[in-house]
Amino acid sequence: MGQMIEGRWDCSSCGRKMIPGRCKHCPGCGKGRGEDVTFYIADPNDVVASDVPEQGPDWMCEYCESYNPDSAKFCANCGAERSGKTYFDVQKEQEAKQQPQPPVARSAPAKKGGFLKWALIALAVLAAVFFLGRPHDSDASVTAKSWQRQIAVEVYQWVKDSGWSLPDGAVMQSSSREIRTYRDVFDHYETRTRQVPESYITGYSTQYRDMGNGYFESYQVPEYGTRYRTEEYQEKIYRQEPVYDTWYEYTEQRWTYDRTLTASGADDAPYWPELTLIAESEREGGRDEEYRMVCTDKDGAHSLRMTQTEWEKYKVGDNVVLTISASGTVQEIKKK
Repeated sequence: MGQMIEGRWDCSSCGRKMIPGRCKHCPGCGKGRGEDVTFYIADPNDVVASDVPEQGPDWMCEYCESYNPDSAKFCANCGAERSGKTYFDVQKEQEAKQQPQPPVARSAPAKKGGFLKWALIALAVLAAVFFLGRPHDSDASVTAKSWQRQIAVEVYQWVKDSGWSLPDGAVMQSSSREIRTYRDVFDHYETRTRQVPESYITGYSTQYRDMGNGYFESYQVPEYGTRYRTEEYQEKIYRQEPVYDTWYEYTEQRWTYDRTLTASGADDAPYWPELTLIAESEREGGRDEEYRMVCTDKDGAHSLRMTQTEWEKYKVGDNVVLTISASGTVQEIKKK
């Protein structure tokens, strides 16, 4: 237990200051300590005997709002039986009342006619965006058509290759031991040093605990600092050791791209190029087809890629209507 220091309090009725904590009533006007009383330390050297008669906080009578010693079973002012809050409860309530309330945000009054002005500007901008961004129709004519069909041909032949494994059916030409990767292998320990932080007590500071009865109790609080010490440790050192494996050079038979056969035309019936394959050594590798049509309007030519079904609906010289987006892309085409 620390030293007991007698506190002070101020009378809110007559304004008397520095009243000793032992006084339950103001020596100037006789008013008892009320809820507006807060104890404080005027001089830390006001040490009193450790056997202060009242160790617990004062309590406030809920009827007359007078403070009474912790040991009192009845209010000394009005005689009511003990009830109500302690000194610390009252202090918390007083602190809560003194907390500043956040200001209420108030919007500035709008200037006369200002809202209408900005509303009209916003509507004008929206209207401009709407009309400029809308797709529009444009009269055009079909000025060109073209088509192209392609067939890829693959050939089954011997090809050279290499790798870390030999495929089934491949014929090995050569093999060698090569470094495939590296692995870490422990080699030895080396002594290293490092700085290790540690906390230590640099001293003590004196703090005071409000007893809630006009007295304070002192206690010591340690203060800490940080210092560093040099520590040795053993670090593992590794070496890079190569991992060997077999590298194969081989040939194998596989299907590989050989050539592309192409047929193309304009406004005629599309057909596939003539396909002649060597049995068992050649095969078809895939087909691709493309159909394009050029439509010209007042802004220029538009090249369109479409399906064969759509492409066959039009002839060169047909008049059409193009639906064009704001970015200039043709979204739809239809005959006039």
